[in-house]
Amino acid sequence: MTRQVRTSPGAAYDLGYQVVWCPKYRGPVLGGRVKDRLQELIRAKADEHGRGDRGA
Repeated sequence: MTRQVRTSPGAAYDLGYQVVWCPKYRGPVLGGRVKDRLQELIRAKADEHGRGDRGA
């Protein structure tokens, strides 16, 4: 993935997003098939980037 620095008059910025899971302090939001599919996608992306060994 190529990172792109965007510019505007007087500024340069690079936006990035992080996903943070807080199951200890948050109630369940996703359930059923949506939850299962999202976990599958996240694990596949982590494996793709060599980070599949993190997490429980």
